[in-house]
Amino acid sequence: MPQQNWRKRFAGRAERTRSAYLLAAAAILHLSVTVLINLTGRFDLPPHIFDRNGISRALALDSFTYRRKSIELVSALAGGNLQDWLSAPFPLHVKLYSLSFALLSPVFGFSMLSVEPLNLFYYVSIIVLVYKTGLEVMERRAAIVAALVVACWPSLLLHTTQLLRDPLLIAATLLIVLVGTRWLTRRHTLGQGLLSALAAGAASAVVWVTRYNMWEILILFTLTGAVLLIARQLRERGWLTGNLLSAALLLLMLGGIPTVVGTFMLPDAHLNIPEAVELPPTPPCPDEMPGAASAPPLTAQSGLWARLMARADAAVLQLGQLRWRYTMFYADAGSNMDACVRLSSLRDLLNYLPRAVAHGFLAPYPSMWITSGSMVGRSGRILSGVEMVGMYVVEALAVVGLWSGRRRLPVWFIAVVALTGIIALGLVAVNMGVLFRLRYVFAILLVILGSGGALEVLSWWDAKRRERAKASAQASA
Repeated sequence: MPQQNWRKRFAGRAERTRSAYLLAAAAILHLSVTVLINLTGRFDLPPHIFDRNGISRALALDSFTYRRKSIELVSALAGGNLQDWLSAPFPLHVKLYSLSFALLSPVFGFSMLSVEPLNLFYYVSIIVLVYKTGLEVMERRAAIVAALVVACWPSLLLHTTQLLRDPLLIAATLLIVLVGTRWLTRRHTLGQGLLSALAAGAASAVVWVTRYNMWEILILFTLTGAVLLIARQLRERGWLTGNLLSAALLLLMLGGIPTVVGTFMLPDAHLNIPEAVELPPTPPCPDEMPGAASAPPLTAQSGLWARLMARADAAVLQLGQLRWRYTMFYADAGSNMDACVRLSSLRDLLNYLPRAVAHGFLAPYPSMWITSGSMVGRSGRILSGVEMVGMYVVEALAVVGLWSGRRRLPVWFIAVVALTGIIALGLVAVNMGVLFRLRYVFAILLVILGSGGALEVLSWWDAKRRERAKASAQASA
């Protein structure tokens, strides 16, 4: 028994060492890419995508505005006006970037090298959270594969070198997903349940102030985790008090965060990005915001079905107005899809749902891979095409992973979160660039499922190979 314990401790220590080496390699990769980008921009080297500060107009047009706002906040800090910094009506990620600029701009100027420590922290956090979630959902090998795929994801790696909110949003969302996954895989004490709820609540507050229009999706998949937790308790025929405490507290915090935190973040439209360039106009379509579909007014005598349909239409109308705002903000973008579609009722949503599913999982389509984009050019479109080929493979393997783990609740939780998020983005995001960036967090969950599916396929293939080798050996004997 002592010898077995010693071997177990040694194996655990060796595993942690290997994980640390892989994480260090990923950090070196990110740092190297950032340095290369800044050198390319500084000396105006091909492919001339990055400016002297390491910012790419094609990858992250928003970065120009966020850099300018961060510099304003650095000026406030330099003057000792901490209160002005705190009360400035700028997004959270801009304030965090301003701190990094304040520390390192004397050395590197206001370039992307000055914010590399913060971007590197986001990047490493994403990889660690992918690995931890993979350990809960799949086996260790699948977790390592998923972490490696995410670490080497070309466009995600490039986006994490810019001044964007997306890396912070992805890390915060993955933390919430990890907490929800552990409701279904672990047995928490009351203290552990409290700590996990506080961690997920803090991450939820970050999601609210970073991209508040994803709030309904966040509530939906948190409710999904809570329902699956109840199913787990019914299956195991026992109470999981710590887990229930964590779920209940998180749901309470989700209800209060919008009121307590408030509208800390200003919508992008108020940031007034001046660096936008003229783009080919989209086909003309009505500019009116979608209005409620005409229906008989509800009265006290209206039936339950009529009231439910009215509520459903109102929810779809809210979704349609969000879609309309995206359409107006990106009115002149060259990669809009179905920009003239308006969602005003449940019937509109059901009619458009098949196309939304296709856009969410399949766009950009092959017809867009070799054409020249208005912002990213031909090289950017080719890169997106290569990534989408990989994404199609991941999606197919995710189906295999879901089937092989169909009896495990955490697998269904990950699948429901990914499917819900991607389909919702297909309904709302009319611009291809927006869809590409917002889809990362949900596509990462598909990568976790797909890694498990890939190992399942390899195991099946290896078993078949062994069977053929055994049959051949018996035949030759």
